[in-house]
Formats: sequence, C-alpha cells, structure tokens
Amino acid sequence: MQAVESLSPSLMSGQCMLSGLNGRQPCTSRCAQLLIEPFFQTVFAAFLTLWVLADMGDHLDPVILSVCPCEKGSTSDGLKCVSCTEGKFKDSVGTGACTDCPEHQTSSLPLRNSCVCRAGYAASSESPGTCIACAPGKYKVSDGSESCESCWGNHSSAGASTSDTDCVCDIGFTVGPGIGTCLPCISGTYKTTIGSHECTLCPNHNQTVLDQMGMYNDCNCKVGFTGPDGGPCTQCPAGTYKDHRGTSACTLCPANSVSASGSHSAALCLCEAGYTSDGSGVCAMCEAGYYKNWTGMDECTVCPANAVSRPGSKTLSNCEVCPKHSIPDEEKSNCTCLPGFTRDRGDLCVTCDAGKFKSGVGDHACTTCPFRSGSAAGSTSEQACLCNAGSQSDGFGSCGLCPAGKFKGEEVCPIFWFCNRTGAPHLLGTLKPRCCTTYDKRLLCRAPGSASCATRGPFRLKLARLIAPSAQLILSVW
Repeated sequence: MQAVESLSPSLMSGQCMLSGLNGRQPCTSRCAQLLIEPFFQTVFAAFLTLWVLADMGDHLDPVILSVCPCEKGSTSDGLKCVSCTEGKFKDSVGTGACTDCPEHQTSSLPLRNSCVCRAGYAASSESPGTCIACAPGKYKVSDGSESCESCWGNHSSAGASTSDTDCVCDIGFTVGPGIGTCLPCISGTYKTTIGSHECTLCPNHNQTVLDQMGMYNDCNCKVGFTGPDGGPCTQCPAGTYKDHRGTSACTLCPANSVSASGSHSAALCLCEAGYTSDGSGVCAMCEAGYYKNWTGMDECTVCPANAVSRPGSKTLSNCEVCPKHSIPDEEKSNCTCLPGFTRDRGDLCVTCDAGKFKSGVGDHACTTCPFRSGSAAGSTSEQACLCNAGSQSDGFGSCGLCPAGKFKGEEVCPIFWFCNRTGAPHLLGTLKPRCCTTYDKRLLCRAPGSASCATRGPFRLKLARLIAPSAQLILSVW
C-alpha cells in the first residue's frame, strides 16, 4: 500500500510517473504524450494497487496505455492514439472518435483538431463556420483560411477554381497575340463563354453595341435595320429611317419627303417631286408657276413665259401656256383675261361687245357704257364710251339729249341742209355737226335728240350740186 500511496500523488498530479514499483519509473513514451483525465486517476490507482499486491509491476505498461486518453486531433485505434484521417477532426482530449468536417472543409496535419476551407472555397462573411465557393473570376490554391484571389484583367474562371491556370479569357474576350493576353471581341462579333476560343460573327445586318460583347442577344440590329436582339433584322422600308442600333422601329420621314430602303439618317429623307426645302428641313410645296420633277432638296423651276401651274406641280407638262387674250394672274396659278376681254361659257377670253368696256385684268364681265353713250367693241375704259347721236355730254359724265332745234350726228351736214345754230335756215350747212339745228318742211325745229339734218327738197339738192365747189371754198373761209 505504501507503494500505491506514493504512486497516487503522481497520478493525481498528472505527471504520469510510477514510484514504489522497482523505484521511480517514467511512463512509456506514448503515455508521456497524453494527459490523464480525472476520471481515470481514481480507476488507475485501484488497478495499480491490485498490480502491486500481485507483484506484477513488470506488466504495468499495457495497463497504463489502455487508460491514457488521446489528445485533440487523435483517436484510439484500440492499442494507441492515432491522428484523425483527412477530412475529420477532434477538438477535445479523450477517447472519442474523430468527426467529419463540414461541407467544403477539411483538416490538415500536424494536428487535425479543427477544419479549414478547402482549396477553391473561402469562409463566408454572412454565415460564420461555413465555406462558400470562390466566385467566377476568382480562385484559391490551397486549403486554409485565406481569401480567394481574383484573375487578372480580361480573364475569368469557373466557380470554386483552385489554380491561376483556371483563369482563361472572359466572356466577350478572346486570346490576344501576347502570352496570357485577352482582347475584346471586335464590333460585330460576340463570345458567350469563357475560354480561349474565337469570337463569333453576329448574324447578317446585326452589330454589337460596343466592343466586349458576350451574349448572342448583344448583337443588335444596326442602323437602317430593325428587329429583335439577336436577329433577324429587316431593312427599314422606303420613306423611313433608323439612326441608332437596337430593337426600336424605323422612323417615318417628315411630311412630303421620302428615303431609300435601309436609310440610317433623317438627312437621307429628301423632298418629293413638287416640293422643295424651306431651309429648316421642312419640305414646302412648289409655288404656283413653278414645278419640280425630281426628288431632292433643290429649288423648284419656274414655268415658261406666259404659263401657269398649280402649287406642287411635278412636271413641265403641268405648266400651261395662257390662251389668246389672257395672261397669268398674280399668283401664276390661273390665266386671266386682258382688259377689253371677258370669260365666256367656253372658258375663253372674248372681246367685250360694242357699248361695253372692261378696264382691268380678270375674268369678270364687261361693263355697259353709261346711258345714251356707246363704245367700240373691246373697249378698255369708260373714257371710250361716247355720247350717242342725238345726245351730248353734260360735263358731269352723263349724256343728255340735244336741245330742241339741235341735233348731233356722225357727219357734217351737207350744203343746203337746214342746219344752223340760230334756228334760221343756212344754205351752206354747219361746221359743227355735233351741235346744229334741224328743220322740217315747215322750217320748224325738230324735237330734242335729233340725230340728222333734214333737206328742203330735191330742187335744193340739185342747186347744191351745182355750186358745191364754190360752197366748199366759202365753208373753208367761214
């Protein structure tokens, strides 16, 4: 018992030293590496007492080994403590078994008493104790608590990559001429996956919006074409245009302008025939008297002389030469009759009748001369209206009847006609036939408004013929 008593304090102190059994002897190397749990101190002391009493000290080592607990990161295989296998851990001292590490974690030597994130995985900042895969474009080479590293410029990698060699050309990039270089896909091409393969051409009439396009849908319809991303793209029809890439519809040209199919700018919308640019991009109708028979922004062409045309005329044949006795009106859209002419039912300009006049240009009717006056056909003013035979001007624009005893005719009264100013017969007639008196057979004056002279009879006419030469001389003197 004395030997046992000297042993117990050593066990209780955890020094794993035996005394009283052939002197003080250290535990075996295996036991020296382990701590003795408090539960086994009492049990072990009882076993040693039995062994000492039985004088079996030489066989103590197996007993010690069987009761020594395994440290963290190791477990007993029945005879000794062994390290936990990879992917397992043990974070306490004792004889318990090793535990599997959580998903995406592993344990590593020399002491597997905890788990760390595997290569390609890193600790989650949102969920402590868990490991998440390195994001695409990142990698992590070894197991441990390190963070994932990013691939260099224009490179990317799959998720959970474990090496920098996993970094290849990113989406929208392809291998460049230099080692380890990646260049953007050029305009009109795309690349949808990471890797070293070449970029793919967009479909016909498609074009990428920018360099470095990765997806098929990044191929947008180019200017002058419309359709869904990725195609098919159709050409803008005539009369429309589209000045940007994408899915939007083609835009109608401004009013009175047209464009060719596939136009990519509003500047390609040109004024139609019959229209010209007003200088602000608006197509205005050609004015009357002009025409334009082509598409463009040029000015309209004036019609030939004395020709008219409707506004918006498109050909030279639209210019109509005015017929006889007419000229273009101020707007040059219609022909109008000259002065002295009027429009008839046959749409022709005809001469004003005698006794009428028309002073201005136009298609209005001729005006009748004032009362007791008349004019020649085609007269162009009221001044052409003269007082009729048997009437005279009153000085105020009207014509009155000749007073009683006076007449007004068209010619000088012949010799021996009864005409003078005083009412008495005058053998030689008058020099002023527009105001002369007339008589009947009784030498009485005629009624007012007389238009001609009266003769006294055949004998006087014969006498007049005989003395006509002398009478003419006398008249010239008188």
